[in-house]
Amino acid sequence: MNTPSQLKASLKVQLLANDVIVAESEDPALWQNILSSIHNNNTPDETPRKAFESPPKPKKFPSDNGTDAFASDIGITYDDAIAACNPDMNAPYIHLDDHYWEQFKLNIPARGRNSVAAIALPAILLSIWFKRSGIGGNPTIKQCKDVLRTIHVEEKNVNRSIKNTEWLQKRSENLVINPTMRRKAIAIAKAYCLMKGLDEKE
Repeated sequence: MNTPSQLKASLKVQLLANDVIVAESEDPALWQNILSSIHNNNTPDETPRKAFESPPKPKKFPSDNGTDAFASDIGITYDDAIAACNPDMNAPYIHLDDHYWEQFKLNIPARGRNSVAAIALPAILLSIWFKRSGIGGNPTIKQCKDVLRTIHVEEKNVNRSIKNTEWLQKRSENLVINPTMRRKAIAIAKAYCLMKGLDEKE
């Protein structure tokens, strides 16, 4: 027969809901604090109470470094943005896709009000990406040319193309979207990314 000195008490605190155990702990600091609180009619300290608490949920971060916002600005999905543009934090920053570009050129008239110069598409995409990724600034003509080279396209007369694009402005060696015609620029980016024609209302 065990003597009192041979008995070891194993105290356990249980939290029950309708006789169902929803949490339990053998933390000595917890049950000592609870006993003390019962005797003194006080609220238990926060530290032992944490033994019952669930671990904090991990913070939800964006899927990447700006692609979600980039896609949202254009009005497309994240997957559309990756497939059509594959935006990156390193130069050339935007990687065009041959199939998307081919369909874009088929959907956009070669001349007239809705025609789009080759240099214009990377200028739009880079402008949005630089803002949403945190790179900042406005794309240079060289950077726009580098994006075109990802699909082996060369803009033959950049100055004339920019002059004929009313929603695109040249500032020194940078290209900027005319803020009063941003809707038009976004429509062009969306047409490329979705392989669709321009909305006639734009």
